[in-house]
Amino acid sequence: SETDPATLGIADPGALLADDGGVNALLAAATDPADAGETRVGDTVVRQVSARIPAAAVARFLTAADDSG
Repeated sequence: SETDPATLGIADPGALLADDGGVNALLAAATDPADAGETRVGDTVVRQVSARIPAAAVARFLTAADDSG
């Protein structure tokens, strides 16, 4: 069965993959990056990075986002 993304609070899942304004826009809006350590994903060790992303940038993708901060 199909799920309507709006019922999950997602505006347009395809927008995250857009060349202009997708994930790259979220990364560009990120501030205060910090090393969050390493973790293992299967056989691969990956480095994690944490950052703050303004609510307005996230709200473009998640209709349920709190745009107050």
